[in-house]
Amino acid sequence: MKHDLIALFLLLASLTSLAQDKPIAGPFGFERGMTREEVTKLVGKGTPSAKNPNVVFTFTSAPKPNPAFEKYSLFFSPTQGLLKVIAVGVTISTSDTGTELQGGFTAVVSGVSQKYGQPEHTYDMCNGGTGCSGESVWRLGLLEKNRTLAAYWKATQRSNGVNLISLEATPLSLNSGYVVLAYEFTGWEAFVDEVQAKQNTSF
Repeated sequence: MKHDLIALFLLLASLTSLAQDKPIAGPFGFERGMTREEVTKLVGKGTPSAKNPNVVFTFTSAPKPNPAFEKYSLFFSPTQGLLKVIAVGVTISTSDTGTELQGGFTAVVSGVSQKYGQPEHTYDMCNGGTGCSGESVWRLGLLEKNRTLAAYWKATQRSNGVNLISLEATPLSLNSGYVVLAYEFTGWEAFVDEVQAKQNTSF
């Protein structure tokens, strides 16, 4: 009986270790390195960006969509595939205090934190300009770009290629806003540097 209990304990410890080492699935079902063709087969044809039609495509759904978001902009390297995902939240009507938008932001922070842990940095601050005199003008401060509500996560060993995650509350009008959630995969910064270097050759 004693040997059976020891064997059971070792088995449970092994399974726990495997679960901890298992990579986290990609955001919204998107994985680093996916090609545009692979994404299209899963969610349908995307709309190319007017400025970067060979790199940025926007899709109205995802392999694992979330009702808090209405579109997903994906950034593809011609050699490395998918390197960045930006999810744009649904429009949230809000009061002067911004309570509803803050609530939407907090809900996304909670959801992301369940998967990646607590954010390394969270910012809710105003620079002293218009809209910084109190909670009653919170929304105005955000609209005037004097207030920041944002959170940032860094990668973990199990993050499946995700290097950085950012979340930011964005004003849309005097009475509405939305959140923007971005995931950068390994290789994104190098890709941006490569593109910039090519552009610099025109000088």
